[in-house]
Amino acid sequence: NSENLSLLPGFVRPHVKQLKASTSRIISTPRNWKHGKSKEMEESKKMLYWSLLKDYKKEFSLENDEKSHIITFMNIECSEVNCYGCWIYNKHLTMEEDSKTKKQRKSFHIGDKIICTKNSDIPVIVPDDDGVEESLEADELQKSTGLQYTGATSGEFKEDPNLKLKMENERLMNGNLYKIRAEVKGEVKCNKNEDEDEGGKKDQYTGGGGQEKVMKEVTYWVLDDLAGDIVRVIPEILIKKTKITHAYALTIHKFQGSEADTIVYGVSGSKNENWQHVYTAVTRGKKKVIIVGSYEDLRNAIQKNWKVKRQTALGEKVKKLLKRVETEKKEDSKMNDVDKKQETGSNDSGVASNLN
Repeated sequence: NSENLSLLPGFVRPHVKQLKASTSRIISTPRNWKHGKSKEMEESKKMLYWSLLKDYKKEFSLENDEKSHIITFMNIECSEVNCYGCWIYNKHLTMEEDSKTKKQRKSFHIGDKIICTKNSDIPVIVPDDDGVEESLEADELQKSTGLQYTGATSGEFKEDPNLKLKMENERLMNGNLYKIRAEVKGEVKCNKNEDEDEGGKKDQYTGGGGQEKVMKEVTYWVLDDLAGDIVRVIPEILIKKTKITHAYALTIHKFQGSEADTIVYGVSGSKNENWQHVYTAVTRGKKKVIIVGSYEDLRNAIQKNWKVKRQTALGEKVKKLLKRVETEKKEDSKMNDVDKKQETGSNDSGVASNLN
């Protein structure tokens, strides 16, 4: 936003847009003490991102956060822009005060884009195709009334009120990206928890077979992986076990296996950013790519063709392995030659014996 466009090369100028500073006040974001004050994003870069998302969404095809995504090279830039995306797309801050502890904690609302940052086996809620009759007592069946209500939705999802559900265990992986579609309250078939009678809460929700089944009233989230699959999970367990975080912006590393119609790529100007990072980022976009930052930084990143020398013993180990294979191959060849000679010698003696 401060560059003199007339000094840019002629083939670049037609594709560059200088954004005006937004008239709306930029939100305050949590201080990330991990990176230190010196590592904070420049104020001009902050305003550039804020203007893009706040005032230029329609012009740059960013109205729908499901069909667009923001990619950055720097973690500190990713954290900052995530706060903007959460506020602009879903009208809330990424951190809010806990009503009980009065401490700041990550806040997740219906409609948020989230990502798992840790692999974990957790209980998930799935349709019960076998029905509830086969393993429940009569009094439990009377309590089973299906889904009572949809507590909140993003307006694009409605759970079937007649759906019968059960609990199973499933592994959610680091890097799984979801949109929170709805919050639902209903009866779910779970394994009976032996600690319940003693008032304990250990393993309150578990799935799988081989145990007595009971119906429990559960509040759960409906997650959409944006590829056609639905996952139903208990929010508290999801947050604790998979360490979810907001995912309006992700680093190149986390988004390298995904795609979106429109990609916003923030070139950082870091001396560690090279053409491979640029290539990975821009090839995530299926229809449109917007690069945020300085042309000078982009050119410098593309021109870097150096490779970091990897600190690894892999080459040495491969050489040793190949040498061992060659040695074994020579030994096998010698053994075969000896066997052939012995076989030839036995045949010759047999012929001599017959002649005698």
